Amino acid sequence: MAYHSLTDAQLRDTSKLYHAHKGNQQKMADAAGLTRSAIQNRLIEGRKRFPKLFTEYPSARGGAPAVTAQERTINDEASRYRLEQSEREARAKLKDALREMALLQDRLKDLEWANNVSFKPAEWTFMERVDRPREHMPELFTSDFQVGEVCRASETEAGYDYSPEIFSQRYRRMIDTTDYLAHYHGGSGWQYPGIIYLRGGDTIDGNIHPEDGGNNTLTNVEATELVFEEEAAGIEKLAKSFGRVEVKTPGSAGNHDRDVKKPVTKKAFAHSFDRLIHKMLVNHFRRDKRVTFQTSESFDVRYRIYDQNVCLTHGDRMGAGGGTGFIGPAATILKGWQKVVQEQAALGFVIHQMRNGHFHYPFQTTFGISNGCMPGYSEFAKHFRMRPTPPQQTLTFHHRKRGLVDIKPLTLVD
Repeated sequence: MAYHSLTDAQLRDTSKLYHAHKGNQQKMADAAGLTRSAIQNRLIEGRKRFPKLFTEYPSARGGAPAVTAQERTINDEASRYRLEQSEREARAKLKDALREMALLQDRLKDLEWANNVSFKPAEWTFMERVDRPREHMPELFTSDFQVGEVCRASETEAGYDYSPEIFSQRYRRMIDTTDYLAHYHGGSGWQYPGIIYLRGGDTIDGNIHPEDGGNNTLTNVEATELVFEEEAAGIEKLAKSFGRVEVKTPGSAGNHDRDVKKPVTKKAFAHSFDRLIHKMLVNHFRRDKRVTFQTSESFDVRYRIYDQNVCLTHGDRMGAGGGTGFIGPAATILKGWQKVVQEQAALGFVIHQMRNGHFHYPFQTTFGISNGCMPGYSEFAKHFRMRPTPPQQTLTFHHRKRGLVDIKPLTLVD
């Protein structure tokens, strides 16, 4: 019991105990069944309220001199100070422990949503399943949004512009068209276990060219925020439409969305705004079991569609060089695919199909798909007299036995 809440009767009993043991605090504590600190508190309060009941006892002959009342008060105050100091230290330790517990709880939450991302594909995208002839796997290939870039129809003669606002319109049209073609324009009664959503890089323009600095309407951070908001809403809509979404992103997805002027080879993923968007999406869907993620820390991400091994890369790291005259980028893309396939074979991985963006050139063969771009024909393409292609992304459908059975180019302008 705290000394300031003692009754008069308790203090008188303490006085009797005090005289019975001639002021020996340890004997008083033992006799009363209290701690020594409790006895000290009672003596402090007793001397304040009933000083006559607590006379001082001289020390034994040959011992230390008797303690005066003033010295006793100082000793009592020192004891009380030590007790208060001990309480303050205990409260500080408790506060530190609570803070540590809060940090551990936050870390556990981080680990929970981190479990949604993997370096391996989701099992439902390739596992053997019961023979259902109407089941198909849709795959939406997105790349080369280059948000922040501005294209003017008057400079390209293509008949359409490009800006951040137009990007949002075209992205939403892409999602809606995917939903429509899969459910109302596909084969009769087709069933889907989910949809694979590829993120092929160059999501933002990145200001990597000197002329971009004065033409882009958004900074890299603003462009990153816009892409994240649109992709989060788009993936949410695909999850509602198809039940499950597997999002796949190479570690360093593109060459435009980097935070350095010159491309790097070591830890390239650590300099990618596209990688940042991927992390933001993982965090956004951390509690949504319908959405899973696969990534890597290299330039490629490998996955399977049923029994076909597929490699997704942006395209700037295929080691294929530039275009080849009037043939355009087709020869370059084919050469790049072959180099990647040979490299992966040497690493022990058989690749059946390739996916790449970067060239802004829609191109398909039985063993690969090159994606178009969101801006479409730009001033850069006009400068080199490249063959105009409209803003386009790619939707494909795969059958468990028949492989790739349908390619639907998603043209995003009328």
